[in-house]
Amino acid sequence: KLVRLLNIVLNYTGSWLCHSSLSSSVIFVVAIMDYYEIIGVAPSSDSSTIKRKFQSLARIHHPDKLPPNTTESDRAQSVQYFQQLEEAWRNLGDSELRKEYDAQRAQQLNQKAPISEDVDLDSMEFEEDEKLYWHPCRCGGRYEVLEEELESGVTLAGCSNCTLAIRLLYSLAPP
Repeated sequence: KLVRLLNIVLNYTGSWLCHSSLSSSVIFVVAIMDYYEIIGVAPSSDSSTIKRKFQSLARIHHPDKLPPNTTESDRAQSVQYFQQLEEAWRNLGDSELRKEYDAQRAQQLNQKAPISEDVDLDSMEFEEDEKLYWHPCRCGGRYEVLEEELESGVTLAGCSNCTLAIRLLYSLAPP
């Protein structure tokens, strides 16, 4: 019963990053919203890209912009999504809050993500303009990690489409 409940919680959370612990018949679920997924951008996106995407989605889902023939059910879903969208923008639109969120998100990924494989950093693709390393996931998504994240000691990269992660194999050059 506990495993079934845990699966229900994890399946229900959708755009949430989750960590669970099952001990002594007690389930603890710690979750933070995946703001990048809510807005529909990659964690490596710059602030102007995030802002454009937020504004585009806000115009579509703002309660005052919905067509008059929108059903109550659709209106309620749109309002709920708009509230999540606003929360995501508040946290990703402010550079200090975004840094705090990214640190929490990285910690959450390090705690809960099933490791798909170990990947040497030298075998990953590098995008010079974004200072971003990436590796394809079997689901069609990408594992992404910024150069600055590597410098701060990040050892896992989560997939942009699924719950898998890879362990990054690298060593920092001495200063």
